[in-house]
Amino acid sequence: MDYLVLEGSPYRIGMQKAKFDGNYLDKVMEYYDKEKNPQFDEWIKTKAIPYVEKEWPDMNEEIKGYIDVSGYSKNFFFKYIFSQVKCQFSCTNIVLYTEDAGFVCAKNTDLNYFESPNIFFYHYKPNNGYEFFCYDYKASFGGQGMNSIGFCQGGTSQSGIVERPGKMPEVGSPSVFIGRHNIQFAARANDASDNWKKHPFFDKGGAAINLDASGKSFHINRSMTICDIKENTQFPVYCSGFWNIDNYHWQKNFNEILKWGKAVQLYAEKFFRGKQKYYLQDLVDFLRSHGPDWAEYGQWCRHYPEDKHLCTVVSHICIPAQKTVLYCHGNPCENLYKEFSFNDND
Repeated sequence: MDYLVLEGSPYRIGMQKAKFDGNYLDKVMEYYDKEKNPQFDEWIKTKAIPYVEKEWPDMNEEIKGYIDVSGYSKNFFFKYIFSQVKCQFSCTNIVLYTEDAGFVCAKNTDLNYFESPNIFFYHYKPNNGYEFFCYDYKASFGGQGMNSIGFCQGGTSQSGIVERPGKMPEVGSPSVFIGRHNIQFAARANDASDNWKKHPFFDKGGAAINLDASGKSFHINRSMTICDIKENTQFPVYCSGFWNIDNYHWQKNFNEILKWGKAVQLYAEKFFRGKQKYYLQDLVDFLRSHGPDWAEYGQWCRHYPEDKHLCTVVSHICIPAQKTVLYCHGNPCENLYKEFSFNDND
């Protein structure tokens, strides 16, 4: 199976995901929940669950379908959602205009190499909103990919930012909820960007990039106290960690991650330097590319153990003009891209 089809009501989609995932959360929560925290448990019960029930009824219904099939308790599942702030990874995204395919949005997803079996591609066919094709962890909600109207979205996390004093919310939305709402309901990049402003945010810091079928594109920096949004006007544009990293304050123990983000940007600039026109194959070659030393900072196709931190576990290219997504499992330099087309599913 190359991708999983999920369709119907939120409750039914949750049921289908639970059947596919099996006991996935048992393994995940061995890591997330090994340090017991009664205060966190109480916060989940008194703040997080009531907030989601009120502000995200569709997500709450999907979660209900999941736990009714899986047998996990609601508290347990919500601990999983709000524990993802502990994750640290730095994926890479690019938006550019190509002569043969128009505007495209692509991503290499860089995670711990052993997480590869936990990442999958999904074709969502919900009762409300647009169909969309995306990748995500099991037990998550699917937000990075493209919908049937041609809206595309990608992103990357960036832990370690120093939040603005006095502005921390008591509770808010996980990044995956906002991303899911965008890809399911947004047709325009402006609307999706507005959603990042609208919802209180309660997650690790991260950057998002979007693109719609008209070529409109924005990049977004989001943390619990920061929401900085700017339209992209020059292409190619690259995303790895926060945009304009030097404009923010960072915890000292995250210096290595910051160096990586800067190196990724520099690597991309060097790759495309001197080219007057770009073609889809240029993008494919780029996503598959390495420098002379795979262990050096800045690689776009990352390999373990050469890279001591992360590995590229999936890659995809969204082509709005063709209603098509090219996608592959594993390092793109070692695997062929397969094609998903909304035209084939009309």
